[in-house]
Amino acid sequence: MRKGEIYLVDVDFIDSSESKVRPALILSNNSYNEGHRDVIICSVTTNSSHDCFLGIEKADLASGQLYPGSGVRYDSITRVEKARFGRKIGKVSPEFHKVLFGKLLSLLS
Repeated sequence: MRKGEIYLVDVDFIDSSESKVRPALILSNNSYNEGHRDVIICSVTTNSSHDCFLGIEKADLASGQLYPGSGVRYDSITRVEKARFGRKIGKVSPEFHKVLFGKLLSLLS
């Protein structure tokens, strides 16, 4: 599992009552990912009505494909055990990842 890859992940709802398989983008760096049982992700969604939504265009993908209108919710960050990961479905470009981290820094500063 590498930074920038998109996987199907079994994630818990906020109240932990249930879980659902959803696409997620790996945020954590490769060194962290190799040394820990978990990785840090953000949600991928087609619900673009959020203030913290960054759309993923076809040109933003280095591999794979997503539903049209998909993007990341960069205010929805969590840590998930690797055992909850399903198959890899794509990877964003390094340029997209850089823009995303700029958005994260703005959100947190």
